[in-house]
Amino acid sequence: MSLLSVSQALVNMLAAAYVVLTHGGWILILILGALLAFRIYMKQIQDRFVGSTEQIFLNVKVERNNEKSLRAVDSLFSQLHAVHTSFTWAEKYLEGRVNLWISFEIVSIGGKISYVIRTPKRYRHLVESAVYSQFPNAEITEIEDYMKNLKHWTPHADWDLWGTEYLQTKDYVYPMRTYRDFEHTAAEEKILDPLAGVLEAIGKMEPYELYGIQIVIRPIADGDWLPHAKEVVAELKGEPVHAESIIDKIFKPFDLLGHKSLFQVLTEKKQHKTEEGGSPLLLRLTEGEKGTIAAIEMKASKVGYEVKIRNLYIAPKDKFDGHKKTSIIGGFRAMAGVSTNNLKPDVSHTWTNYNYKIFKSLEKPFTDYMINLKKHHMLEGYVKRSMWIGQTPMILNSEELATLYHWPLITVAVPPVESIDVKKGQPPANLPIL
Repeated sequence: MSLLSVSQALVNMLAAAYVVLTHGGWILILILGALLAFRIYMKQIQDRFVGSTEQIFLNVKVERNNEKSLRAVDSLFSQLHAVHTSFTWAEKYLEGRVNLWISFEIVSIGGKISYVIRTPKRYRHLVESAVYSQFPNAEITEIEDYMKNLKHWTPHADWDLWGTEYLQTKDYVYPMRTYRDFEHTAAEEKILDPLAGVLEAIGKMEPYELYGIQIVIRPIADGDWLPHAKEVVAELKGEPVHAESIIDKIFKPFDLLGHKSLFQVLTEKKQHKTEEGGSPLLLRLTEGEKGTIAAIEMKASKVGYEVKIRNLYIAPKDKFDGHKKTSIIGGFRAMAGVSTNNLKPDVSHTWTNYNYKIFKSLEKPFTDYMINLKKHHMLEGYVKRSMWIGQTPMILNSEELATLYHWPLITVAVPPVESIDVKKGQPPANLPIL
């Protein structure tokens, strides 16, 4: 292709762009620019609101002989849903107010496991009440952030890190295996701890290693996720699923279709034919399909949260063991099922590694840059307990959260977890006084 033809093609493109702009294209550009400016504005005022919120860290210890069922933790998360707030137009778009989030963390420092909760200070009373209501003898103390000296990392630091976020393998309306699936009423041990494998793995950290499991949760209104669950259930049952279209909105003011939408009128004949020609789809579902529908409906019956799950491993460079993550990831797979939703590491985006495509040596500067960038984002998201950095949050209900975050059960032998050795109580009434 000659230089003249390239120049002519460029002229033609500019001419076409000019025609588009002078015939209304500038309106589209104006709209897109306004939307971009609005998003930047909202992000700034929301960041300002979140940044102005004072956060505290609570270390929670329960009795070593914890006989509480995981239903108690389920109730704890149900109670915490009360932090959800509805805002006025001015609060949302002028003050940048958003529903704040709480971070539930299981951290192993040198093999000693602690349960830490980071919460806005304004929620402290609610968090403590929720814990004490289910674990009356718990000890809750305010502590400093265990990451305060590890907030910044550079490639020249004497320590290294690995991290990832987790994703769901299916649509969020499908539930994962929960503690109910680990209950065996006929067995000697009534319930197997879903976290036993994870706790066992992080309890084997060396004195110079840190491994953190972070579960950041923010309550979500029922209207923001339950309609989609109902649509999926209707689709699985073979019922017509239809969202109001532009055509329906046009005809709706004229009431030309009575109480039926245009889509219903056009498909009504076909639906009757299907029903007359065979048995209803609901009666032809397999037991597995019926179980899936029941599981979705069960998940939708409990309160929901937006959730981000992060794993972070930190160790000195000369003692960094990249294989430690394998056992923890394997521990999470204990909660996986063939027909259920499962958790998997986000290898494509947040996993702090980057593989070369063709030539390892030639691509090394770029791969090193991508790895360092991913490590920076992972550490920033973990330290800030951010709901916005990283992947889009998944949606879990209180039962799923209780499965992923709970204190060890008495029936499970676990590594050293901070706990209360002596049960507290009031002195007996007949105690003699000298």
